[in-house]
Amino acid sequence: MVSFSCNNCGDVLKKNQVNNHMWRCGGTVSCLDCLTTFSGNGYSAHNTCISEEQKYQGALYRGPKKARLTGLLGQQNQQRNQQQNGGAQQQPAATQQNITQEAPQEEKKDESKAKEAEEESQKKRKRNEEKEEKKKERKKESKKRKIEEEKESDDEKKKSKKEKKEEEKKETEEALIKKFLEQLPWEETIKEVLKKDDKKKMKKKKLRKKVVSTLLTHKIQEQLEAHFTAQAKEGTFKHFIKS
Repeated sequence: MVSFSCNNCGDVLKKNQVNNHMWRCGGTVSCLDCLTTFSGNGYSAHNTCISEEQKYQGALYRGPKKARLTGLLGQQNQQRNQQQNGGAQQQPAATQQNITQEAPQEEKKDESKAKEAEEESQKKRKRNEEKEEKKKERKKESKKRKIEEEKESDDEKKKSKKEKKEEEKKETEEALIKKFLEQLPWEETIKEVLKKDDKKKMKKKKLRKKVVSTLLTHKIQEQLEAHFTAQAKEGTFKHFIKS
C-alpha cells in the first residue's frame, strides 16, 4: 500500500489517514515512492506505485512503456502542482505589491480631500468675514442715518420754536396795532371833516383821504405826545432824559 507525506507539516500518512489530515492541516500530499504531489482528492486514485526495481534502480530503470508514460504523467502533474503552489505562494507577494502601490494613491487621495476641505473651510471663513463686514457697514450706516435724523429733528424743532416765536410776536404787534387803531377818534374826526367842508356826506375815497390826513397831522400826534409824557412820568425813559 502506498504512503504519503504532508507537504505542509511533513507527517507520513497512510492512505486511509490522508482525508482527515487534509481537512485538519490543508495543503497537498506527495507519494513517498514516486514523489507525485496530489491536491484535493487526487490521492485516492493512486493505488499502486513504482516497483522494487524502479525504486532501487532509480534513474537507470526504464521499465515498460506504460510505466514510463505513467511516470511522465506523474512528473508533469508534480510540475503543474508545484507551479500552482508557487503561484499561490507568490500571490501574497503580488497582493503586497498591489497594496504597496495603492498606498501612495490612497495617501494622495487623502491629501487631496484634506486640501479640498481646507479650501472649503477658508472659503466659508471668508464668506463669514464678508457677512460680518457688511453687517458692520449696515450698522454704521444706520447709526449715521439716525444721528442725521435726530439732527434734522432738532433743527426742525428749533425752526418750529423760532417760527412760533416770530408768529407770536407778529400776532402781538398786529393786536397792538389793531388796539391802537380802534382807540383812534374815528367818528369825531369824520364829523370834524364834514363840518369843515359844510357837508353831511362825502364820497368814501375822498372822506378816507381827509380823515387819515387829519388823524396823522393832529390826532395821532396828540396821542403820541400824551403817551410819551405818561411814560416819562413813570420813569420809563429816565435814562434818556436830561435833568
